[in-house]
Amino acid sequence: GAGLYQLSPFKNACLSHCRAPTAFLARHWRPHAVGALRLGALHGAFCVGCCWMLMALLFVGGIMNLVWIAALA
Repeated sequence: GAGLYQLSPFKNACLSHCRAPTAFLARHWRPHAVGALRLGALHGAFCVGCCWMLMALLFVGGIMNLVWIAALA
């Protein structure tokens, strides 16, 4: 499942926003604290969309076998 997700269009759409953070900042920047909070939440959502499946696998692998997680790192 994680391998299929890595090839999915949804992951590529999220990754396109995370690969160019300067362009993302320029496009979505809004003034004041509320704008900064919105920007951080939006960028964080895109980053989670890119990495959630691999992070879940690493979490499960790390909980079950510390040697396995060290080998992956």
